[in-house]
Order: sequence, then C-alpha cells, then structure tokens
Amino acid sequence: MTRAFTIIRSALAGLVVAMTSLGAAQAAPIAVTFDGTDYTIGTLTGVYNDTPTASLLQSQPWWDNTTLAQGLAAALGNQLGVPNFGSWGPLFAYSLPVPNAALTSWYFSPSGPGVNTVTVFPGSEFVFAVDETPAAVPLPPTAALLLGGLGVVGVMKRRARKAA
Repeated sequence: MTRAFTIIRSALAGLVVAMTSLGAAQAAPIAVTFDGTDYTIGTLTGVYNDTPTASLLQSQPWWDNTTLAQGLAAALGNQLGVPNFGSWGPLFAYSLPVPNAALTSWYFSPSGPGVNTVTVFPGSEFVFAVDETPAAVPLPPTAALLLGGLGVVGVMKRRARKAA
C-alpha cells in the first residue's frame, strides 16, 4: 500500500467512527417563516439549568417574546418530529419567571390541540428549539475600498486604450 492510500483509508475510518458517534445527533434544521421573518430551527438536547444550555436558550430571538415562541412552534409543527415524550415537538423556551425554578415553553403536539404551553422544572432533559439562522456577514470596509480601487484601475485602463 502506498502512503497516500494509507492516509485516505485512515481518514475514512475516522469519518466512519465520527458519524457512528453522531447516531443520536439532532435532526437537520428546518426553515420556517413567521411574521415575514425567516428562521432556521434546529434542536438542542439538554437540561435548561445547565449554564451552557441556559445561556443558549436565553439568547434565542423568542426569549421574552411569548408571541414569537408560540408562532414559531405553530409554524414548525412536527417537522422536526416529536422528540419530547414521543408526542411533543421541540420546546420553544421563552421565559424563566423565577431564576432556577420553572422554565416556560411552547411546543407543538400533533395529537392535539396543536400548540401548547408547558412549565419545565430543573433537572429534566428536554429537546429545545434553537435558532440556527446564519448571521448576515457584513462586507468589511476594506472590501469596498478594494472594489473601488479596481473600478478606478478599470476606468484608467479604458482611458489609456482610447488615447492610444
């Protein structure tokens, strides 16, 4: 075997191991629209009173906005399945009225009546909805200067051709 073949075989074996360990991975994100705004909704499995999970949940666009949380739960429906108790969709956590007490969330239940609210207590693991919408990447100022400079070079080149 050549060295290149050995490297490729090792890389493929590593990929297989990595994919196997992701067997319990989250569902692929789903694009939904609510009130004219597009969201890409994915999931996170966790206990809300764990610091990383709590920070992520509180950074969601529907945090402190029950109308948005409820609307997105309805718009998503059961497109990401029903990972909580086999009958609830992902939880759209939107409020923590008493710190380290009960977390309030909206979820979709295909068995009825559709969108419901639930109070989640500390220590229980749930599948939560998270916004995975890519952030807009602004054009850096140097790119605008570069484009402007290229435009000037193009104009100068055109004038030089006309003069010749």
